[in-house]
Amino acid sequence: MSDQIRELITYIGGRLNSIDVRHGNASPSQEGYDKWKAEQAAYRAVIEDLVTDYNAHYRSGIADAYVLKIAGVRTSCTGGDAGLLTNWINAARRNLEQAKAGAA
Repeated sequence: MSDQIRELITYIGGRLNSIDVRHGNASPSQEGYDKWKAEQAAYRAVIEDLVTDYNAHYRSGIADAYVLKIAGVRTSCTGGDAGLLTNWINAARRNLEQAKAGAA
């Protein structure tokens, strides 16, 4: 399981790094909104791929929280898919650290 978690951390991190985040603090405009929507679609595509390829379980916006569970690691976020993916990576790292500490 640890190998799969490490693989997923690398996979998700790589996918997040490949998303072109450009809307930043730009003034509100249609162009800024379109870029934001494209980013959101890219985050959702990562999650859809995780569900398809890694049997992830995903719930969006249930009681104002998004939930993702993969390889026994579960996390939630109220900030949307981008935050959820980042939170999952952090939870997975903690999971690996706890497993390592328990084995020592």
